[in-house]
Amino acid sequence: KYKSTYVANRTVEIYKSNLNKFLGFTDKPVKSLSLNDIASFIDHLKVNKYKGATISNYLSSIKTFLKFNTEIGCAYFPYGLIKLPRTDEHAPAFVSREDYEMIDELLDEDSFDSLTKRLVFRLLWETGCRVGELTEISLDEIVDFEHCVITRQKNKKKNLIMWSDETKGLLKRYVGARLVYFDNAKNNLFPSRNNSEKSITHRTIQR
Repeated sequence: KYKSTYVANRTVEIYKSNLNKFLGFTDKPVKSLSLNDIASFIDHLKVNKYKGATISNYLSSIKTFLKFNTEIGCAYFPYGLIKLPRTDEHAPAFVSREDYEMIDELLDEDSFDSLTKRLVFRLLWETGCRVGELTEISLDEIVDFEHCVITRQKNKKKNLIMWSDETKGLLKRYVGARLVYFDNAKNNLFPSRNNSEKSITHRTIQR
């Protein structure tokens, strides 16, 4: 009823189909759902080669459903943490998909600095994070190398961000190298080379 009041029948059918697939995958009651369940479902879609726009559509349905259940008191879920991933159709005009792929190919992993640059570049592109939001990420905020919750600088809201399997592998290699490169670093994901107790700066990334 919540959806059918505002949108066309075709949209309602897609909404129902998306939710049935998600709830069937989790096999849990709504009250027991968690962010990890959503992340696992998205991984399942990626493994089965679903396109970014389709995944975004699933997430939109899930977020709307959880918001509705929270508002009517059937369950509580921090639906505001669910951030829809960027799709190619909505990529910023100043960086095309072709530009991204060309730059990514030019970035190697021959040194720790090169590995860091490539990881930062891929995370910024795939998550839509601001530079300041990325530098604030801590190691213990990252779950299974697959996703984490960040605080948006613009409105201070918390959002769940996710990245591709390829970037997940890159992150694993980086974290392993980081432990060797910074033997006394704090919990920040990207420690400063000059002071490992602090994160790298905006200026360092922009260079």
